[in-house]
Amino acid sequence: MRRRPLGGPVVAFVLSLVPLTGACTPNQPDMEEDSVGTSGGDAEAVEAQLAQRISDYLEVLTVHRDADVAREYYTEDAKLVGPGMDMDRPSLVEGMRGTFEAGVQVQVDRRTIEVFVHGDVAYEIAQAEDVFLSPDGATADTLRNNMFIRWERGEDGEWRFDRALLNPINAAGQ
Repeated sequence: MRRRPLGGPVVAFVLSLVPLTGACTPNQPDMEEDSVGTSGGDAEAVEAQLAQRISDYLEVLTVHRDADVAREYYTEDAKLVGPGMDMDRPSLVEGMRGTFEAGVQVQVDRRTIEVFVHGDVAYEIAQAEDVFLSPDGATADTLRNNMFIRWERGEDGEWRFDRALLNPINAAGQ
């Protein structure tokens, strides 16, 4: 992922999370390396691994529609937090299962903005637009979110979602 300056609500959202995550420290003198000291080559490899995991995960959700397989993309104690939402791994899986069983189709447009790597932990800033189509195709609900995701690499070498913080994007203003 290319480094580029962020602006507006994304910056405000991310800056409000920095003290909670430990993703970077103030007065970091050398910004040539990732904010937590992983060399550029290692960071690029991790970014490629994360991009592949995300692609595989989205295929599980949108093509295969398999909640049990999707569960394997989360750590055991994964959490998804957003306005009015605080879900753990079991409730995430049940939510997916219910959506798939109801015949709702999911379309996802997701882009990574930035990745910070620190050993077996990575932090991703991303945006997503999720469209949920009713079984008859007559109605659609759209959710747009800025996301801050904490990834963990397991002992098996696979990257998994550990924490995801969602901040809704105002449809008209952003």
